[in-house]
Amino acid sequence: MSEVAGRTGRGEKPGRVLVQTYSPDHPAIIAACKHDYKSFSEQELAQREQFGYPPFASLARIIMRGPIQLDAEEFADGIVKKIKLEISKASAPVRVLGPAPPPIARLRGHYRFHAMLISKDPSALNAILSRVQSTIKTNGDNLYLVDIDPLDML
Repeated sequence: MSEVAGRTGRGEKPGRVLVQTYSPDHPAIIAACKHDYKSFSEQELAQREQFGYPPFASLARIIMRGPIQLDAEEFADGIVKKIKLEISKASAPVRVLGPAPPPIARLRGHYRFHAMLISKDPSALNAILSRVQSTIKTNGDNLYLVDIDPLDML
């Protein structure tokens, strides 16, 4: 938003930026309005460190999908159970969130679920993913995708 706002009003012509949001009090919106990147980044990094999110930890998002909602949900539950079992066996420092429907729960005729794996030890995270991936059976309808350090959660 700061970048877009910075491109309005060139030279003698003043510019105006309108932002439509359901969260006008969100720190990112407030900081952008004030052109205050420094305090926003300091606050954001402190929160990411506190909760163990990147860049202070590695994150893997697993998106599981299928054309039938109940089958896709069972597929997602099965994958997460395998992950938790492998974490337990290895006593790996990996935490799991989900599975749950993502913000866009249905896309292109497929129901979607996602799970997050978070660890301060990237090698432990990769080892768990490798062990689990070798045991997952897809049938053409129910598929999954692993996204390491995802750029979005949609």
